[in-house]
Amino acid sequence: MPPCLSCLFVATLVITAGIASAGTMSASFLAQSDESTNLWGGEHVRMKLTSAGADLDFDCAAGTIDQPLVLPKEGKFQARGTYTQERGGPVRKDGNQAVAATYVGAIKGDSMHLEIVLVKNNVTVGTYDLVRGSFGHVVKCR
Repeated sequence: MPPCLSCLFVATLVITAGIASAGTMSASFLAQSDESTNLWGGEHVRMKLTSAGADLDFDCAAGTIDQPLVLPKEGKFQARGTYTQERGGPVRKDGNQAVAATYVGAIKGDSMHLEIVLVKNNVTVGTYDLVRGSFGHVVKCR
């Protein structure tokens, strides 16, 4: 190949490899067509990724992450959502009220550490360790 064409070929390979590796971490965290990769679970928690964010289930609460999750290369994320405390027994007419929450997480491989902080008073309502592909162990307090 003439030098100009071989340089173009090498440059194309380098750019393609860079784009592929830059998106690897983010793509592995976003909702996928394979349902097992969308499920994360642990003791007292289950999280299902969706294209809009995530739905979470806890023993006596539920939550949502209301924005698509993108994972930077360092493996940490922060996302806004809601947290709804549940109680056993009859549900009042006005139901359980969702409150604004921030979900702070760190992912390493197939493991995630997740912390939920209420926006109004900056109180942490829970910390959890989750594993990708696990259904988790949640016992609802109903």
